[in-house]
Amino acid sequence: KMWLQLAAIVGCTSGRQPAPEENTGEKACEIDRVIDGDTVDIKCDGFEPRSARLQGFDTPEISRPRCDAEASAGFATRAALIDELRSENRVRVKLNGQDRFGRLLAVIAVDNSFIADRMIDGGHAVAYDGGPRQDWCAALDASGAGFDPIPITEIR
Repeated sequence: KMWLQLAAIVGCTSGRQPAPEENTGEKACEIDRVIDGDTVDIKCDGFEPRSARLQGFDTPEISRPRCDAEASAGFATRAALIDELRSENRVRVKLNGQDRFGRLLAVIAVDNSFIADRMIDGGHAVAYDGGPRQDWCAALDASGAGFDPIPITEIR
């Protein structure tokens, strides 16, 4: 588990989910699980873990990839995010409400640099601010990215 200082949820009572307007304020939280390269589960005092979509970048999908290359790239980007979060001394998170799926929206900074910039600069992600997502299968095929494909049947 990775402990965080984060702008999070105020007015908590154990076991309930926060209303969107409660997604501000200071609380101690932890990243409970890294789901993929741009989604984590965050657990804050008084709340069950909640899924949080990291803002500013997009990565290939793991749970519903559209091709083997996207699945392989998705696992690689999840590993890269874990490495980024573990490599630094100070991790800060700012929550910005929630998306249409009910996930928290979060911006993460590690030692004074944004995780979005680090993931993009490392070649693990593309910039993203909402709207239509990149077609990862076409992008990975066109780039000749060095991911070893894992057949989708082996992942599920």
